[in-house]
Amino acid sequence: MEDSISIKIHSSGGELYRMLMGIGCFVLILWLAFLIHAFSWGMLISFILALGAYIGVLVAYEKVPQVITADTEKLNYKHFGSKTIMLSDIKRLVCEPYSVRTRYDTFQHIRLLIVTADDELELHVSVDANKMLENKLQSKETDIPLIRLYEFLKDKTGLYSDISEI
Repeated sequence: MEDSISIKIHSSGGELYRMLMGIGCFVLILWLAFLIHAFSWGMLISFILALGAYIGVLVAYEKVPQVITADTEKLNYKHFGSKTIMLSDIKRLVCEPYSVRTRYDTFQHIRLLIVTADDELELHVSVDANKMLENKLQSKETDIPLIRLYEFLKDKTGLYSDISEI
């Protein structure tokens, strides 16, 4: 087995991210309603700036990849900041599939939770199951980088997730 791994994933967003984006959208809608009721140029300019910041955060979070590298000693995580976790400090690994339901569709995701004594790192990635099945039927390689990272960490730490515990 290899001694290091490096993956890039584009986050599908966690619950906190989705909740904050929903609250931000709600606040912008209330702000717009107040702006319509009591118009002023200062309020209009501040609303446009806030809307631009909201869209900027939304686009940046989705477009900037999370870069995770790990070797036999530590795991490095970079996405708008960095975090280093020593492999010897990892107490629990949980890798599990879950679904996100919307009004018209259901999306498959995979969650990798890395727990230490005083911190945790939760990684999410969206999985296109139809594309994976199509690739498998055409004898093409089907790769999910988050599962490769889980397998690497499981091998190096000796930990594994038991989904029946969850």
